[in-house]
Formats: sequence, C-alpha cells, structure tokens
Amino acid sequence: MDWAGIRNEYITTTISQRALAEKYGVSHVTLGKRAKREGWLDARRQKDDKTKAKTIEKASERGSNVRLSVYDTAERLLRVVNGQIDSIEGGEPINPKDVATTLKIVRDVLDVKSERDLAEQDARIEKLRREAAGEAQDREITVRFAEGEGWQN
Repeated sequence: MDWAGIRNEYITTTISQRALAEKYGVSHVTLGKRAKREGWLDARRQKDDKTKAKTIEKASERGSNVRLSVYDTAERLLRVVNGQIDSIEGGEPINPKDVATTLKIVRDVLDVKSERDLAEQDARIEKLRREAAGEAQDREITVRFAEGEGWQN
C-alpha cells in the first residue's frame, strides 16, 4: 500500500478520508487511525493556510500594482496640465474648465485634501474624542421611591 501517496492526496485535495479509503480499497477505520496518528488533518490545514496566505499576498500585490498605476497616471496627467499652463505663457489658448476638471480628478485620485476638508476631518475626530470621553466617565444615578411605593408586578 502506498501510504505516502494516499497521505499526499489527502493533504493536497479536498477528498474525504472515507472516499480515499474506498478509492484505495482500504478500511476507512484503518485509514482514519493512520491519518490521526500521522497528523494528516493538521498537515492539510497547514497546506490550506499556506495556500490562502499566498492567495491573499498575490491579491494584495495586484491591488498595490493597480493603485501604483493609478497614481502614476494621475501624476502624468498633472504633468500634462502643468505643461498646458506653461503654454499659456507662450500664447497658446487652453480651456480653463478642462484644467480645473483635470485637477479635481487628480486631487481625488491622489487623495489630496483641501484645507477645508482637513479642518472638517479634524473637527469630526475631536467630536468623536469628546463623545468617547463622555461615555467613559462614570455616571451616578440616584433612584428615589416615595414612602409606601415600590415595585409592582
């Protein structure tokens, strides 16, 4: 019996122990005992974890590459706009509306915040801090019952 091959198939696929036992003509009890003794399930989990980690790493890399490409394109676009602005001095007309639109797009892509946006963000953060500080303070509550009154069911 090729136990190393069976073990490898179990670790590297999603086949169940029972199906594997049937496939190789061995008792599922025997296969289960061997798998438990040799830690096949842990080995499968480790392999799955490594596969998931590699998948996440590759997706993250792809996402980073896309973000870098977007930033690079935005910077190139900004250079073009700057060149157009420089050409104004040379007498060539440009459409100011196009320049303004392009600058807004570049600002959004590069996540450049205006002074007003930054002030608003700071105000929101400060409000959240004040609310958190208020919630963190212990509050004393006094409950009074008039004479003769109490809880009623």
